Amino acid sequence: RYGAGELCVVEADESDGSLVHLEPNIAVVTNIDHDHLDYHKSFANLTALFKKWLQDLPEGGKAVVYGDGSAAEAAAIDSGRDFLTFGLEKDNDLRLLKIALSGFNAAFEVAEGEESETFPVELAVPGTHNVLNAMAAMIVAKEVGVDLSTSATALQDFRGAQRRFQLVGEAGGVAVVDDYAHHPTEVAVTIDAARQSGRDRVICVFQPHRFSRTQLLAADFGAAFKDADIVVLTNIYNAGEQPIPGVSGKLLVDEVLKARSHTPVSYIPDKYELVDYLQGISRPGDLVLMMGAGDIGGISYDLVAKLQGAG
Repeated sequence: RYGAGELCVVEADESDGSLVHLEPNIAVVTNIDHDHLDYHKSFANLTALFKKWLQDLPEGGKAVVYGDGSAAEAAAIDSGRDFLTFGLEKDNDLRLLKIALSGFNAAFEVAEGEESETFPVELAVPGTHNVLNAMAAMIVAKEVGVDLSTSATALQDFRGAQRRFQLVGEAGGVAVVDDYAHHPTEVAVTIDAARQSGRDRVICVFQPHRFSRTQLLAADFGAAFKDADIVVLTNIYNAGEQPIPGVSGKLLVDEVLKARSHTPVSYIPDKYELVDYLQGISRPGDLVLMMGAGDIGGISYDLVAKLQGAG
């Protein structure tokens, strides 16, 4: 419990609709994507959940959503509640003016609406998605009394969250990054951030999460890996689900090749065989990107240890 004047920040979960039990003063919606449809049954039901959540904000409550005509903005409009937007278009309340991605960092400038004053921000995390997340945080900070200049300065000290493009280590010229990405959209933006790192090759290792998600979004997953130099797929982390006949990590191998037939793709069902395999194919200048919401993260540390031992 928090007393008067104290702030509490909570990450909501839409996977089972439980976010409706949270009663925030400020609700942030960064995106609404085609996910968790095994529970919600349709994208319309999923967006209706967010609409209701925003409708239930208390008197004086405020929604902060990604603009640019997104599904999040549409849900906010349908809710009938006050909301603020962030994004690239000029009609956003906080708009992105410039962005420069370099290595594992990002630098950008923002302005409020049509105002001419700009606020430069430097982040120690990469990717456009992290820039947009930072903009959402800046709007929230302003709503609770922190001016944009102060929040821009404070963001320089942010080093990212665990399993969110987390640099686990580097050995033998190979950087190993661990990320929680488990949806096609997340996979694509994470690979894009990896490409901006300036490394020679991006080797993507992906552990699919849930049989139902893999079956429903197989084609989308295939397209999500199009910017990877090498793709390595392992078996599905079931997350308590029962297997679905014909649905395995091999299904995604076929979809990756459909989307980009010349992409080197390997299927290593047993994740414990990944370390030796990755050591064998990686070379100095590579970035090995381990992705998935299951237990793939521990392999990242094993790989770094193996590479250090080889050095």
